[in-house]
This record gives sequence, structure tokens and C-alpha cells, in this order.
Amino acid sequence: MGKHASQRTLVEMRHSYDFATVSRFMAADLPPTVRHEMVEFVQHELLIEKWMRGQPMLDVAAANFRWS
Repeated sequence: MGKHASQRTLVEMRHSYDFATVSRFMAADLPPTVRHEMVEFVQHELLIEKWMRGQPMLDVAAANFRWS
């Protein structure tokens, strides 16, 4: 969980770094259902062709990002 820009509301934050860190150092400690959910998240929300997003487009911070 992280704080929204207003600093008053806690919102779920998911990031590719979280996936990389948890899968590298904690995979053996996670139940198979959690590991499966993590892989599904990456496959369906982060991977696009030959690229991997840092955050899913459904994330408030990523959705508001604009290339300049």
C-alpha cells in the first residue's frame, strides 16, 4: 500500500520492481496461488510485445503519465 498524491488515502501500488524482488528472494516462501497471481499480473498488465511496463496502466500514477 502507498499513499495517494493527496497523502490522505492509502491505495494499492503494484510495480515491476515488486515482482522482480519478491520472485527472486521470496518465491519459495509463497503459496502456489500467490505465485500464480503474480505471474498473471505481469503477463496481463505489464508485458506488451517486447516491452515490460513498470506499472500497469490501471494504476492511477501510470494512467496519468504522459510522454513529453
